[in-house]
Amino acid sequence: MVTMTLFLLLLDQLWTQWSDCPWYYALAILVLIPFAVLHDWRLISNSKVPRRTRLVLKTAGLALLSYLWLGLIPLPHASLPEPVVSIDKAGRRLKFRNMTMKIALSRSAQGTKLQEGDGKTPEGLRRICSKAPEGPFGRWLGLDYPNREEAWQGRWVGRLSWLELTRWRWFWRSEPPQSTRLGGQVGIHGGGNHPNWTLGCIALDNSDMEILYQALSVGDVVEIY
Repeated sequence: MVTMTLFLLLLDQLWTQWSDCPWYYALAILVLIPFAVLHDWRLISNSKVPRRTRLVLKTAGLALLSYLWLGLIPLPHASLPEPVVSIDKAGRRLKFRNMTMKIALSRSAQGTKLQEGDGKTPEGLRRICSKAPEGPFGRWLGLDYPNREEAWQGRWVGRLSWLELTRWRWFWRSEPPQSTRLGGQVGIHGGGNHPNWTLGCIALDNSDMEILYQALSVGDVVEIY
């Protein structure tokens, strides 16, 4: 039961890693998976495999199908609280409470982030999803890029496979996968605010970063525009 399904998923995974998989191919894969499970179910039911083995194979097949379909169900979003930080990419400044801090971005930060390596800083409302006292550039506040909507868009333009899209942690944890072709590891950190040196993150002077790090918590919302 699992064989054909795994073959289709592996094919989809390889294609999206090699190139942008067309949306109609992605849809075909999704439609074919239930037929593959049904075909294998009938094959196992009519075989001379011991009953216990048939039960195990059927359970594994149904578990895999349930995992895929459940992972694709859009979950309701909790309303986001008001942002506590706003970041103006064009003006290269960050506002927090009554303070305005100078920031550094990449040279190509403007525009919508679409893929790994484009140097763009994601826009919109972003939750702080991780917090670390030490990193390559000192204090770190991770932002939730890519979010679920961006994951779906990435699937339909072929930069994510179905397996990547349906990873449990994308839907049940606060921090999304950080190693996809959409990019990741986007956050606010120290290291200095001299111009155009990041790869898409928001960098501040270390003293400004210390203020933010002490004041902000995981779950706080940042607005980037």
